[in-house]
Amino acid sequence: ILTMEIKHSSKLLDYADSICHSDNYLESGTCYGQSICRAIDAGFKRIKSVELDAGFYEHCLTMFKDQPNVVLYHGHSTDKWPEMLKDVVKSVIFLDAHPAGPGTAGHNEFEEGDGRYGQDAIITRELEIILGHRNDHLIVIDDQNGENTDNAKYMDMCLAVNPNYTFEFWDENLSNDPEYYYKDKILVCLP
Repeated sequence: ILTMEIKHSSKLLDYADSICHSDNYLESGTCYGQSICRAIDAGFKRIKSVELDAGFYEHCLTMFKDQPNVVLYHGHSTDKWPEMLKDVVKSVIFLDAHPAGPGTAGHNEFEEGDGRYGQDAIITRELEIILGHRNDHLIVIDDQNGENTDNAKYMDMCLAVNPNYTFEFWDENLSNDPEYYYKDKILVCLP
């Protein structure tokens, strides 16, 4: 195990801060497209996103139809990442394709015992694909909440391909409402 210590930075997730690493933004888990809107506002030039739920995907197709720099994919992220990465250079990658409660893609399947839809199974496979593509992407993993025991595995996966990766937890408050301030919610893997 190569795991390093994670810095608890109390830094708040801000898409504009990440663009210094690359002007390419890729994500899994499009949902309603809020992250794409934040990426557009931050100035990312090229945006790709994949969503499993057909309703969310169709919603976003309509929402971003006039945005030529936004490319949307429909399907399971672990099936679509190879296609999404084909012509991509160093990027900011946001992983959020795992079920996040009722109404999100894969939730029902996971509740029925299909392990392919579990958070760790999805993130592990996504990281294998992404880190097999390049070893210098900035990778943001949502919903890690500081104490997630899988964080050590994700860090070890990054360090195995690039020993210069460092790790931080970032906070999230996308609505600017104190009730929705989440401390150490996001694991950030910095090349």
